[in-house]
Amino acid sequence: MNYGFIGAGNMGSAIMQGLLKKKTKHKIYAYDLEKKKVEALGKKVEYVSLENIVEKSDVIVLAVKPQMMDDVLKEINS
Repeated sequence: MNYGFIGAGNMGSAIMQGLLKKKTKHKIYAYDLEKKKVEALGKKVEYVSLENIVEKSDVIVLAVKPQMMDDVLKEINS
């Protein structure tokens, strides 16, 4: 199972860290405007562009602030 996270702030990174603690075989992709937030999660989380995250992921977690949701949905829908 491949997980894609859009947003690596408090909520997104907490969920990713929980997934990383489980010793299952899954891939985690993440996108954030601040690439350093994704890099801080370690090598098991791969930073990808917003355009590629939908293609690579079986499950998408939208972990962005509510005021950003419309813009993100428009961007990944195009």
